[in-house]
Amino acid sequence: MSMPYRIFGCDQCGKSWPSYVTWGIFHYKVGPGRHIGVDRCAAWCLKCNSVQPVEVLPTEDHLQRKLQLAKLELASLAELERREKARPPRSTLVEKLYGRFKIKPDVFVVHANSAYTAKEREIAELNAAIDWRRMRTSEPKCLSCGSTRVMGLNLTSADGNGQTVFSHPGCGGSFFETPSTDRIALNRSRRVYSVDGDLLTEEPEQRRQLSR
Repeated sequence: MSMPYRIFGCDQCGKSWPSYVTWGIFHYKVGPGRHIGVDRCAAWCLKCNSVQPVEVLPTEDHLQRKLQLAKLELASLAELERREKARPPRSTLVEKLYGRFKIKPDVFVVHANSAYTAKEREIAELNAAIDWRRMRTSEPKCLSCGSTRVMGLNLTSADGNGQTVFSHPGCGGSFFETPSTDRIALNRSRRVYSVDGDLLTEEPEQRRQLSR
């Protein structure tokens, strides 16, 4: 499947960088058999001297709030499932409608079970993320080279036309952000990092540019 992407460019030197540098599957290895996703954004790495994927480190408080919300949502799903199972048999008319559309009467329970399982997985990942955050010691890193010398792009438009307030280091030009006229079909790379954001393994990506 092809995807659109955006271009970060400099209005003075003319250099540009694509947003798809952040695409891929990025995981932290928290422990044996335990992996969590890596939050990231496009940012400027002073060592790479280019736009690269850079870690976004949530606070433990933020993760705890997400965990509590997920637990409340899980309890709500459990209550909905309990009420559905306790309902009396459906009327003949409803049964006929289910039969007409080839949907089993217990379809709600099936979907509720699926949502319940997905929410349990989310809670397990949030617990792992909290463990990871407590172990983390370093500042956000460039996910390409490992440097902590990174700068946010501050992509807030200054004039409403895609011009931003980020100044290109070493050049002084202003960055602008525009949509690309191309689409990219990308076999996403998979990268695994240590708790402190050091690259452990990588499976390289394959990129194919499609016609406009």
